[in-house]
Amino acid sequence: LSNKKINNEEDMKEVAELLSYDNNVVITGGHLNGNDILYSNDEIHFIKGNLFESNNTHGTGCTHSSAITSNLINGETLYDSCKKSNEFLQNAIRYGYNYTPNQFYEKK
Repeated sequence: LSNKKINNEEDMKEVAELLSYDNNVVITGGHLNGNDILYSNDEIHFIKGNLFESNNTHGTGCTHSSAITSNLINGETLYDSCKKSNEFLQNAIRYGYNYTPNQFYEKK
């Protein structure tokens, strides 16, 4: 979306600010160190995360946005929604059942 490569958290902040001209932006850090950046109302919010060795990451982007939306529907603030979603995804990645690409097929 920004045509800028994100290599570190400073890049995350710059891209979030660049993309926030008329909306809030969350840049996820799963490809870096697990931390997310929320840019909202001209403020940067740091959301602490963790990385886990796992192949259980397929679909986490869609799950993250759905979890944020669900938390907003339940009346949480945007920041709290993003924070809870980050925590939810960490647990899903760490404890979820997934033997990609065959998680729905019985192993022989």
